[in-house]
Amino acid sequence: MIENNEFYCIYCDTLTELGNPQEFNINNSEVNGLIYHCPNCNAWVDTLPGSSIPKGTTANDNLRRLRKQLTKDIYSYMRDNNMTHMNCIKKISETLNINKNMCYNENYTEDQINKIYTNLLKREYYYER
Repeated sequence: MIENNEFYCIYCDTLTELGNPQEFNINNSEVNGLIYHCPNCNAWVDTLPGSSIPKGTTANDNLRRLRKQLTKDIYSYMRDNNMTHMNCIKKISETLNINKNMCYNENYTEDQINKIYTNLLKREYYYER
């Protein structure tokens, strides 16, 4: 959550620190810029390229894995149902009862992911280790 240009962790409501992933011992090849890191619980989120704008909310390792698996499963769902991306976003928006503009992977909580799997994909969620 951003308040007064400060970004807070969704888990412990601690003010995050902006910096390079290496400063926080985060080794993730998918990060190409800065991250917001929570010094209390080690959750983090990367930023949009060339900016200090967070891509979504902080995530711990488990939520990060769940989000990755959800992405794979959503694309399979779209392919299997011959569905456009916009129609899928509409269904997710209706399932979560949120605005379509908030339907992107970097924002989903574990509860929302569970709801997508249960109500839309009609199965239990799991993540590949």
